[in-house]
Amino acid sequence: MKKWITYSLTLLFLSSWTLTNAQNAGKAGKIWYSNDQLFVNIVNKGVLVVDNKNPKSPKKLGFIEIPGNIDIAVKGDILFANNHDDLIAINISKLAKISNKKIVKRFDGIFTQYKDSKGDEKIKWVKPSKKRWMASPTSVIASGSKGGSMACFSLVNDHLYALTPSAIHTFDVDKPKRMKKSGKPTDIFGDNFETIFSNGENLFVGGQGGMYIFDLDDPASPKAIGEYHHMQSCDPVVVEGDFAYVTLRNGNVCGRSKEINRLEVIDISNPSSPKLRFSNKQLSHPHGLAVDKGIVFVCDGNFGLKVLDATNSGNVKLMKTYDDIPNNYDIINIPEKKLLILVGQTDVVQYDYSSPRNLKRLSMFKTK
Repeated sequence: MKKWITYSLTLLFLSSWTLTNAQNAGKAGKIWYSNDQLFVNIVNKGVLVVDNKNPKSPKKLGFIEIPGNIDIAVKGDILFANNHDDLIAINISKLAKISNKKIVKRFDGIFTQYKDSKGDEKIKWVKPSKKRWMASPTSVIASGSKGGSMACFSLVNDHLYALTPSAIHTFDVDKPKRMKKSGKPTDIFGDNFETIFSNGENLFVGGQGGMYIFDLDDPASPKAIGEYHHMQSCDPVVVEGDFAYVTLRNGNVCGRSKEINRLEVIDISNPSSPKLRFSNKQLSHPHGLAVDKGIVFVCDGNFGLKVLDATNSGNVKLMKTYDDIPNNYDIINIPEKKLLILVGQTDVVQYDYSSPRNLKRLSMFKTK
């Protein structure tokens, strides 16, 4: 593979997004779903925890205050989060007891895209203002752990991968209290890196100039094996089977032309040589996305949730648009439940997507 050209890492989209929203703290950001609980980042403030056993009747459990928080991931009883530029692991087995004492590990200065930690800020649990927020949920079978497409964290078995603008940091999280770095950071040059996704075999990193693929033959040391370049834009990615789905959009440092806004389908059957299969330009300002059996759900900013049929990868068609919440940002799908969880501004909306052409709204709530 040709050597990536190193150039100065200037303005990263994620840091740009963070600084912009710091002035409007209280907006929802990234999301993570684990064992029927939903974790919603409130930009720069912390994490809202929601009991989601019954998506028709979610229940706010409370709020974990984490100053400067943007990125989250959950494995079992451990919440991984950035506390400004530090990576922390918090034991959340007993929510009411969350405090600085429940931080089982801290790694200083990992996230170079965020400002330095002040070092004296408190992590604490805040109870909801009402004892009962919505109807009591019923019991359903628990599901695994999954993050949205805008994530800077990826969990694969016993390894956590944390993305910075120029590197992938790998941590062995088999035993959280003994959590440790695995090898040296995988340095990546020649782009501004924003999002990370895994299909279990490879890592897919979205950058402003392209998508980059790393194999996990050695989980402690991801190795670059392929890259796909596109025009300068913001670029989250999800993967299903032999195809990667990438949304491109304009704005700020992500490019100026409206022609950038699109969904690209990339053939990754040969990960060392990914190739463009199709480009759909029926989008206005796409952000996060999810896919299930060739049906792609795209958060199209203020232009609604777009449902696209990509079962024919060579001819992706727009099926329908839903306008339930403004400024759609990120989305998670739980295939075994046919459940979509969508976040935007100060709202979370959930759909049953058993019929992709006719989504059924299950619930909607404010994150405030």
